[in-house]
Amino acid sequence: MTGIGDTRQLMLQSLLSLAFSVPIIVVMVAFSVSLSPPIGALVGILGIVLSTLPGTIWGLVWVWRRYGVKADFEGSAKIFAVSGISALASYLVATLAFDNLDLSVFQLG
Repeated sequence: MTGIGDTRQLMLQSLLSLAFSVPIIVVMVAFSVSLSPPIGALVGILGIVLSTLPGTIWGLVWVWRRYGVKADFEGSAKIFAVSGISALASYLVATLAFDNLDLSVFQLG
C-alpha cells in the first residue's frame, strides 16, 4: 500500500486503525489490571492485533476493488497453522523440559 502513491488512502487506513485501537486498548487494560503481568502483556498484544484488523480489512477490500488483486488466504492459513504448531511445540518443550532443570549450578558467587 505504501508504494502505490496514494497517501490519502494510507492515512485514512491508519486513522481507522487508530479509531479502533484506542477504545479496545483502554477497555482491555482496564479489565487486565487484576491479572498477572504475563497475562496483561498477552492482553496488550491481543489489543494491538485486534486494533489493526479493521484497517487491514479495509485496505484489502480497497485494493481488491481498485486493482482487482486478492489476497491468498489459503496460503496464509497454512502459514498460520504451521506457525501455531511450532509455537505450541516450543512452549511444550520450554515448560516440560526446563521445569525440572536445576539452574542453581549456574549461579556465580
